[in-house]
Amino acid sequence: MTKKKKILIWIVSILLGGALLYSGAWLYYYYAVCLPHMPAESYGFKIDENLPQSAGGTDYTALIGDKYWLGCYFVPHFGNFHCSFTITTSTGIDDNHCIVNEDGSVDYIRYNMSGSDFSVSMVAPLGFNGKFKDYTFDVSRMTETDRDSYLVLDANGKLLNEDEQTAADLAIYREALPELMEFIETTNTMTGMQ
Repeated sequence: MTKKKKILIWIVSILLGGALLYSGAWLYYYYAVCLPHMPAESYGFKIDENLPQSAGGTDYTALIGDKYWLGCYFVPHFGNFHCSFTITTSTGIDDNHCIVNEDGSVDYIRYNMSGSDFSVSMVAPLGFNGKFKDYTFDVSRMTETDRDSYLVLDANGKLLNEDEQTAADLAIYREALPELMEFIETTNTMTGMQ
């Protein structure tokens, strides 16, 4: 066997071995991490036909109870190692939440349909160990829609990125914490983490 053939065999072997390792890792992540934490059918999660599906995976969505929260469980396609659970509060605009100006024009005021003072979006990515890495929140006051706070919490509500926060962000964290903990508890319950 020539030297070139030996080198080619080594290269092909390394490539095949790498592909097998990568495939094995993804199959483990998909079947041992993502699928076991898929919310139970009783929660009503299903593929959302109205939501544009990303190329990297499939979104399963459901309204959560009477909270007007939208839950989404993202299941990756082959090769993607991102599996996550998200919750977003629903906001509304209607004639009961508006200001009629002197000239007759109407300014509508966005409001949280669950009655909260905050607009909240949370994402919790699943790690290889089958646990959520953290709970990342984008929080803004309903009265300050042009400003939001990026808060990263652990399962106990501890702020992990405190050194990045301003005094205003820390105030939002303290005020919104009971609601953020409700998001974390709901996430853990629906994905079987408790």
